[in-house]
Amino acid sequence: DNLLALVQNHFAPWQLHNTKRAMAFHSEGVALEAAREARASFEEPEHAARMAQLRRECHGDIAKFFQTCIPLATEILGAIAVKYGFESSQNGCVQFTSELSKFSSHPEIRALEQDLKQRFMPSA
Repeated sequence: DNLLALVQNHFAPWQLHNTKRAMAFHSEGVALEAAREARASFEEPEHAARMAQLRRECHGDIAKFFQTCIPLATEILGAIAVKYGFESSQNGCVQFTSELSKFSSHPEIRALEQDLKQRFMPSA
């Protein structure tokens, strides 16, 4: 019994850390809520102004876009993604939008998902 408890206590934190997976939206309602919250975060005046400024500065310079706009977009979306169990990273943001795409039959979720993806794309 003591040996089993010792082994479980030793390996449990490692197992939790190494088997952590991104969450999935368990319902269309939660996906819609998350997508709306994410878009609203991008539309907050401070975030919108900063993204617009960086996009203007990067226009035509793809390398600069990836160095400046992507980290800011990741920071903005990542703050929402973590509320739903995703990592606050580029990978977590990709997983977040990928999960939204599973609800693409819902027109508003599909539109919000596309809007979020565009935030990570350079302007034409």
